[in-house]
This record gives sequence, structure tokens and C-alpha cells, in this order.
Amino acid sequence: MSFIESFLGRTIWTIASVFFQKTAYKVPSLNGSWVYEQTTTHSAYNPYIGMRLRYLSLLTIDENKVSGTAEKIWELSSNGEEREYVGKNRSTATISGHVKRKIFGRHEIIIHLNEDGHGRKYSTQHILAVSNKDLLMGRFSSTAANQIGTCTWNRRTT
Repeated sequence: MSFIESFLGRTIWTIASVFFQKTAYKVPSLNGSWVYEQTTTHSAYNPYIGMRLRYLSLLTIDENKVSGTAEKIWELSSNGEEREYVGKNRSTATISGHVKRKIFGRHEIIIHLNEDGHGRKYSTQHILAVSNKDLLMGRFSSTAANQIGTCTWNRRTT
């Protein structure tokens, strides 16, 4: 094989790889406002099992880096008591993370939330599959009472 054939082969391969990464391998734009809900399925503190929490978040994704903020806006305790959080009663969280691009299967987003909760600070991690540009679904684990469970993120449209 000559130098020219080798050079042309590598050039074509490079162009095809870049094209593939920019099109088929592309993560949809996920920047914007989201509402996510997490449901606790296991916890070291039994009253948390079955609890649902809802948060309003703002996400920014630049290349593979995720950042943003979140605020707790709603809670449904396992005993059926519902609570809405407004103003100063909302706990806040900072978001960091990254996008894990996959050639086969759904892209994943790994999100780490540092929440300044009522009484103490704790961390939560979400591992989310990108269903489409408006829906992320996955699981979470938290240092608050060793909770784990499911979470769903929906793009906020109103």
C-alpha cells in the first residue's frame, strides 16, 4: 500500500468518524428548565419509603459537562401528606455532572446534586437515560437516609 492510499484511507476514516459523532452520536439539546420527581423505593428510614419529591431545575449542558441548580417544590410523604414549598421554605441544590455518550443504546446523564436541605446538607446522584429531548428517566441514590429509587425528568414547557 502506498503512502497516498494510506493517507487517503485515514483521511476518509477521520471525516466519517467526525460526521458520525456530530450526527448519529449527538445528544439532543437538554438545556433549559426541567421538573423532576424522585420516588423512594428503599431507605434506612422506613417513613421515607414511597415518598415522592418534586424539584424545579435549570440545566446547562456544554459538550459533555452538566451544571445547574434545583429547588424542592413539592413533597408527598408515604403517609399521604402533601406539601408545597414556596419562597424561603424551598431547599436548594447545585448540579454538576457529565453526559456519557453511547454508540449503541441511550445516552446517559450522570447528575450529582449537593442539596442544602432543612437541617443538613446531603448529596444525591441521578443516573438518567435520555429517552428524548423532553424526557429523562432513571434511578437515584442519596446520602439522606440512604435512599434509593426512581426518578423522571420532564422538560418544563409552561
